[in-house]
Amino acid sequence: EASLSYLRELYAQRDPDSFRRYILETIASVVPSELTTYNEMDLRSSKNVFWEWKPIPSDFVELTEAFAVYMHENPCVEYYRRTGDGRATKISDFLTQRELRKLGYYNEYLRKVGLQHRMSIVLPKSPHSVIALALGRSGNDFSERDRRTLDLLHPHLTQAYANAAALARIGQLELA
Repeated sequence: EASLSYLRELYAQRDPDSFRRYILETIASVVPSELTTYNEMDLRSSKNVFWEWKPIPSDFVELTEAFAVYMHENPCVEYYRRTGDGRATKISDFLTQRELRKLGYYNEYLRKVGLQHRMSIVLPKSPHSVIALALGRSGNDFSERDRRTLDLLHPHLTQAYANAAALARIGQLELA
């Protein structure tokens, strides 16, 4: 029942902004995490064009700059670039904690945020941009159950975003 309720609310979002707010406010109730980031990325330039966090850390600007500098060391981002596979990936799928701690990505970003573990999924936004949803934890790594949950939500998140974007476009046409 809780899953159906979540999906009903997800599909009720009428524009990309309400979709983003809903995800940021609720995804941690589905897959527990301490930090959720919603990133819109331009695949041509490999840059974040929009980034929002829940909760927002006091040193947000410094951390977003560090992420941009070291994003190429994030194995989940690199995996998506190589494969186009948006399913849930964990940093631990690619690196041990020892290997991770040697990277600028860890020392200048994850450690400063207070995270040890990240899991993310990628949703298509347009032919040249994506939405990356990333969850972070300081304690235990994400489980295979957490991964399955995000993978089961993935097609719904993709469709709900597409619906919200289409509804917003229709609303703009009606106003014109």
